[in-house]
Amino acid sequence: MIVQAVTAVSDFLWGWPLIIILFGTHIFMTIRTGLMAIPNIIAVLLLSTSHSSSLDRWGDLPLNLIKKVKAMGGFASP
Repeated sequence: MIVQAVTAVSDFLWGWPLIIILFGTHIFMTIRTGLMAIPNIIAVLLLSTSHSSSLDRWGDLPLNLIKKVKAMGGFASP
């Protein structure tokens, strides 16, 4: 009986409701962090499309993102 209930809830959630929840969370967090994801996505796209054969710059990406966050004053406080 419990397995059937869990299966029914799981089958319901793994569809449009979960997509809506995830998309809503994405929009909320993007706005809450001050649209911080947009410059980071651009940086990742620029790094991934560079014609350099070296992957060394990928190692610098987290450090550069941390520097940007600190320069912006850190994360938004709740």
